[in-house]
Amino acid sequence: MIWLLAACGGETAPTSPVLPGDDEVVAVVEGGPISRYDLDRTVEETLGPLGRGLDEEGRRRALESLVATRALARRAESELAEDVLLALDRKVERYRERLLTEAFVRFNAPPTEVTEDDVRAYYDTHAERYAAATVRRFEMVLSTRPLTDAERVSFAE
Repeated sequence: MIWLLAACGGETAPTSPVLPGDDEVVAVVEGGPISRYDLDRTVEETLGPLGRGLDEEGRRRALESLVATRALARRAESELAEDVLLALDRKVERYRERLLTEAFVRFNAPPTEVTEDDVRAYYDTHAERYAAATVRRFEMVLSTRPLTDAERVSFAE
């Protein structure tokens, strides 16, 4: 009996984090919702910074494009062969791993500032990599007669 009372206590279960706009459904494709978050990300990925100034007509067109893409993806998923879908799943896994790794590095290993002294120290330790190549030029002089010592010296200069 005590257990039931504890379970009915005023504490609420922790909620899952929600992305901004993910709780606002702007369209439904074959039972699957498209949220404002999905639309905002599509506009951002497609237009970059220009997407921020997009008017309602532009957003409507972006939504139509997203709906068409989602519908086509659903159809492809139902019609493609299993081996093709499996290969796509693996590709998605690799892409997700890459994105996770990039996010982890971005948040846990921020870039450090490189100073002029750092650059100089690196250059000094690796000077041979940056040294100018030595160029040697040779000329062969042929003569129909033996040269005197003075003539040989003059050619060397």
